[in-house]
This record gives sequence, structure tokens and C-alpha cells, in this order.
Amino acid sequence: MMGGVLLALPSCSDTWDDHYSAADSGDTSATETLWDIISSKPELSRFKDIAEKATYYRDETHPQANYTFKDMLEGSMLITAWVPENSAFTDTEYQNWLTLAETNGYTVQQQLLGNTIALWRQVATGGGVDTLTMLNGKKMVFDKTQFTMQDLPLLEKNIAAANGTLHTLANALPFRYSFYEYIKDANNANTNSVMKLHDYIVANDTTYFNEENSIEGNPDINGEPTYVDSAYITTNTMFYQTHRFPKNTNTDQYLTYDESFGANIIAEDSTFLMMMPSDKAWNDAYTMLEKYYIYANKYPDKEKLNQGGTASTVPPREVANPDSLKDKCINMDIISPLCYNLHFQPKGDNIGRWSLDDFLADNGASSDYFLNTFGDTLRTDSAWNKTELFKGTQIKLSNGVGFVSDEWNIPAKLYKPDVIVEIGYNTLFNTSGFKGGYRSFAFSNAAAAAWVDSVGRVSENNFY
Repeated sequence: MMGGVLLALPSCSDTWDDHYSAADSGDTSATETLWDIISSKPELSRFKDIAEKATYYRDETHPQANYTFKDMLEGSMLITAWVPENSAFTDTEYQNWLTLAETNGYTVQQQLLGNTIALWRQVATGGGVDTLTMLNGKKMVFDKTQFTMQDLPLLEKNIAAANGTLHTLANALPFRYSFYEYIKDANNANTNSVMKLHDYIVANDTTYFNEENSIEGNPDINGEPTYVDSAYITTNTMFYQTHRFPKNTNTDQYLTYDESFGANIIAEDSTFLMMMPSDKAWNDAYTMLEKYYIYANKYPDKEKLNQGGTASTVPPREVANPDSLKDKCINMDIISPLCYNLHFQPKGDNIGRWSLDDFLADNGASSDYFLNTFGDTLRTDSAWNKTELFKGTQIKLSNGVGFVSDEWNIPAKLYKPDVIVEIGYNTLFNTSGFKGGYRSFAFSNAAAAAWVDSVGRVSENNFY
């Protein structure tokens, strides 16, 4: 789930320390560890206290047993830390971090400690600018000419340790949520009234056992492997355009596909524009779409009819919960068109030439069309203007901009496309003898809808 950082690290801390050993750095003159140096500086005591309490997490729900950030900072793994001084934390913030270290260590790791540490020795000498990947997967700019990290000036720099380098800052490095992190945070969802979006995305989280990064123990009595240290990967089915449940889940769900926006909204190297419908917008859209998904609660049992039964002898098959299919389809309609990759939006004759600021300046009005990550092409027409798409309160995130709105501004042609049906028939015999041929009839939604409204159904009880 953490992209290329946390998941790339072995779950066993000894293996990790060996892999990133300071012996490979070419600098073995320093004898004190990062932890020794931090502990010796009173102005870094608040960071030290938090690091000592916070357990390292392999993923969102699996802490590394008996391994804290203190252990990391005094281990043999080669790292660099940009540590904020005590003045970076108010008394309340300091106490909150200490409490979270015991109750929600993963948040402390992602938003503070993992946001402070990067692998390898990063030294501010020689000039140049590097974009570094932090332990939590975030990208940060280290300007070795201006001596800044994310535009924050270094107070002390290039303090050599046996296991890396220490820099100090007046403020903590700013943490910015990705779309996935922001939407998953229930506090954010409540604040912005996007709990429907939050619930839908969280429900699609899936955790897999990662055998490759797990430490195998002795086999059980049946010869099956056991694991003394298990690693897991959490991903989300919404990151893919369609997801099909595998047959080995012992469920009929593998017969159906789930559609989604199909964008990896945790990726830190992407720039997304995403509509974030408020609960009001979601409910309004649901109510509007309900009329297009009307299913019967009984259907002809075609399997038995095909075996020789007749309509009079074979009772219809009852559907236990006909509204569940309606709910599934409507939610997929709502969610699938929400996300847009800035790099795939056209600008004149070019694709992907937009800067985020340029696009936001006119909401992409100068773009010929929008292409969402599900694959829909949206163009301005007489019924809809594409500038209606990105409206609402802007939220700047680490991988793009979200738009929280009370309106689901999707053109009708996406959820109610005009369907043209060619109907043909053959008349093989009539009273005059053999006669072959066919005729085609085309009809549009408008005509069909009027007929459906009058009779309440389509041929053989199929829905419209």
C-alpha cells in the first residue's frame, strides 16, 4: 500500500538493518548513532520522546513487534533524519503525538516520524536539488544549494552519525495527504461531509498475505509452512477500472465485475483532479439514478424451461434482494467518472502539457475535452459545459487537487446514453408460400421511454 518504500523493506528489522548498513556508505569516522546525537540535544527532546514510544508499522494494521523508531535511529540501517526542534510542537500537539504513539502508531509514523526520515545518507553539500522519497512514501525536495528541505531552512546540517546524517529544523516537515489517505481519514470525511465517498472506498480495501516478505518458521504437523513474522499488503479495488472476485472465494460474486474510477490515488508521482461529492451530492445523484434501475423480484426460470418445462408448470425464480443489484449499479455510476489524470488531458495538439496551476486557472476550459481515468470522454455540448465539472471547495493534496461539491456534475449522456436498437425479423412463410427478407427499425430513448412509461415493461419483463 505504501508504494515503493515501506513494502520494499523486509519485515524483519535485522535483515533491514543489514541491507541498508552504514558500512556501505564509505563514511565510518562517526561513532555515535543518530539516537545518541538526538538524545544529547535538549532542544530535540520532544521528538525523542515521541520516537521512543512509537512502534514501526509494516502496514496500516501490522506493527513490527518490539521495534520502535528509537530502535531504527540507533540501528545499523543507514538513514537521514530532518528533526524538528521542540518549538515546532505546542504543548497540546506534543501530548497528542505521545497519546497517538500508544493508540494509533500508524498515524504517527505516516504523518510525523516517517515524514522525517529518508533512506541513505543525504548530505547538503555540492549543490543541486534532489527529490527524495521519505519513509512514508512522500516526495520531498532537498535543496543542497539553498540548504532547505521543502523550503524549510536547515538550522544545523550534515551532523554525521555512524548510521546516517542528522539535520535540524525549526518546524516539522509538512505532511500532505494523498487522495487515498485524505478520503480514508474519517475526521477529514466528517469535516467535509463526504462520508458516503469515504465508506465506499474503505469498503473496497483488501489485505493480502505477502509471503515473499514474511519470515517462515517450522512447518506444522501436516508439513504446511508457518510464519514467525507475517507481512501483508493492503490495496484497494478502486485503483483498478474493473475488479472481478476470484472463484476461490466461494462466492457467486466472481460472476460480476465492479467498476471504479481506476486510478491509483495513493501514488505520489501522479497529479489527479478528483470530484469529491458531498453526502448531499451522493444522495441526490442516487435518487436521480434510481429510476433507471428497476428490477423485478421474479424472473422466468430459464434453466428449467430449457429442460422442457412450460410457463404454466415452472414457477418463476424469486430474487432475494432485487435492490442489491440496483444499489451496486447506481454506486458504480456515481463513482466511476470522478477522477482525472492531469497528464492525460489535452492542451491544443498536445497531451499532458498542463501544469496544475495553468489548468486550475480556467478549470480546463481551453482543453478540447476531458478524459477521466475510467475512459469516458467528456465534451461540452448544448446540454452540458465541461467547466461545470470541477466546482466546489478545492483541497490541495500531495498528488493533486480535490473538489468537494454538493453537486454531482456529470453529463446525462454518461449515465443515460442514447441507445439505438436495430430490430430485424425474417418472414419465412406466409399464405403465399416462401418469402424471405428483413426490415430494421431504429428507435431512440425518447420513443422507447414513452412506450415503457405507458406499458410499464419491455418485452418478456426485461427492464429498461
